[in-house]
Amino acid sequence: MINLDAAATLLSSLPIPDYQSQAMVNFRFKPSQVTLLNKFKAQRAKGLPIRAIICKSRRFGGSAFVDGIGLAHCVGEENVNAMIVAHRKDSAEALFRVPLTLIKGLPSTGYDLPEPTQKKITFPHPGGDSTLSIATAGDVLGGRGAAFSFLHLSEAAGYQGKAPFTSLLSTVPDHPSTFIVVESTANKKIGPGEAFYSMWCDAVYGKSEYDAIFIGYIDDILCRRDALEAKDAPVNEDEKDIISLVACDKFCGRCGKCHKALECVAWRRWAIVNKCQGDVELFHQEYPATWEEAFITPQNPAFTHDERRIARATIIEPIATGRLERDISPAADPGRPIILIPDDRSPLKVWKFPEERKHYYIGADAARGYDNKDYASAFVWCGETGETCARYASRINPESLAELLNFMGIYYFKAMVAVELTGNLGLWTQKVLRDTYQYPNIYKWKGRDDRQPVGYVTRTSIGWETTARTRPMLLDAFRTAIRFGRAKLYDAAALSQMEAAEMIEGKWEVRQGHDDILMAMLIGWLIGEQWHSAGMASSKLLDLENEPIDKKSEDRKVINNADLDVQGQVRAHWWKIQRYIKNGPPKPGARLDGI
Repeated sequence: MINLDAAATLLSSLPIPDYQSQAMVNFRFKPSQVTLLNKFKAQRAKGLPIRAIICKSRRFGGSAFVDGIGLAHCVGEENVNAMIVAHRKDSAEALFRVPLTLIKGLPSTGYDLPEPTQKKITFPHPGGDSTLSIATAGDVLGGRGAAFSFLHLSEAAGYQGKAPFTSLLSTVPDHPSTFIVVESTANKKIGPGEAFYSMWCDAVYGKSEYDAIFIGYIDDILCRRDALEAKDAPVNEDEKDIISLVACDKFCGRCGKCHKALECVAWRRWAIVNKCQGDVELFHQEYPATWEEAFITPQNPAFTHDERRIARATIIEPIATGRLERDISPAADPGRPIILIPDDRSPLKVWKFPEERKHYYIGADAARGYDNKDYASAFVWCGETGETCARYASRINPESLAELLNFMGIYYFKAMVAVELTGNLGLWTQKVLRDTYQYPNIYKWKGRDDRQPVGYVTRTSIGWETTARTRPMLLDAFRTAIRFGRAKLYDAAALSQMEAAEMIEGKWEVRQGHDDILMAMLIGWLIGEQWHSAGMASSKLLDLENEPIDKKSEDRKVINNADLDVQGQVRAHWWKIQRYIKNGPPKPGARLDGI
């Protein structure tokens, strides 16, 4: 097993050329390399195999660091095989120069290395030699038939298709002692970079065991210039984004954070002209500030730049990862017998635990199951605060999704659940949820019945059906909520699908990647807008029994002055409240009457 602390100690004593002067110096860790080391340690501390995918800016030193870890692995462990895979032959030769240079600093006494070949370094051990080899992605047969404990796929966004990934990743056993790092600068979402983008998204969404690590140019101490060169910043939206990421909240212009932000902006202006020939999009790809920026934004995005920026500013890490199970202990709450069991490998992420007297709304998108590339997703919103509460995304079948939704709904105090019905998979999920689990709070379509010339009638049909008329409603409702700050999106996976959504012939869709989380998120938000009192994140809990009689009379006047459908909606809601006050809640099971 790779001892990461010992590897770091060994590396710091070995020679490597300095990037700027090319003079030989001992390996000195950059802040970004320390970040990588700490991420690897965190996975190892959990008893997991080290699995990381790195989206990075150019020249931050990640490849050299990872290859150094591979060399230390071979020096310290007997009978292990390490492999470095590059995009092209010239890249492979450049990568292999790193370990070839590092081994020159190994002690000459007691450790006699055979002469390295062009593609392999052999490290002798009493119990069996260890090897560090180099290959190119085009020569995938170089990885077949072997078993590696260490695998580094470099500049993986340049690999042609999924074949190199499939061939090489399968050569590493799923054992806690093994190590796989896939790293690259981004190379768009479609074309040669598609496989890397797909693998990156799976890691970001928590759908794989890989840790998604982003290292941008603002993390590189070499990407700085004199702050005075950017004293007029910000002059455009991109510079505003950098300042919001790096500077203090007030952007005082005097503190260390603000000074760093201006240095980054100054370097950005210089690099666009001198490294990217004035091409801003190329700069975003080669030297991104965020990973979303790295994978170039669609030409006609469904969400505006400001909407994406507002959403990005609210992203936070989940407070829990786990699975929902039925509580069978004697102390279980009979009305809410579902508990959250911590499990780092679970696809269920939680940002807010359920609270009494709050209302929750769950959108769900079904999928075929494990034999299909699509994912089933569920997304939970809080009606009172507009906050992201939980998200689930995994390859499960409709029956399993129904069970999950039953558990999620009960856990979040009988949340309202809306399943996307298009394609019949959702219909089956909803049928199982209703008939097998008898879930009491399934979304009813809330819209005007076209058969009624005037007035408002709630249909008895349940579930959400996405049509040419309802699809724009999903997008418009959420865009409005983002702009007015009512929706607090905490989930980076949902944001990434927002970033990928584009308008094609008047319809929003995600052409590359997945849209399952986005669809569940939008449905969950819209049903809350429709059914939550006064709309999402804009109402307080009702205390109608203590409301003064005069206030009720005032409300009645407002209702009577309303027009057409609005009057019908408000009147129906008013009398529903009055019946509730007089008669109490409806009888159990009444919500499914007539369905």
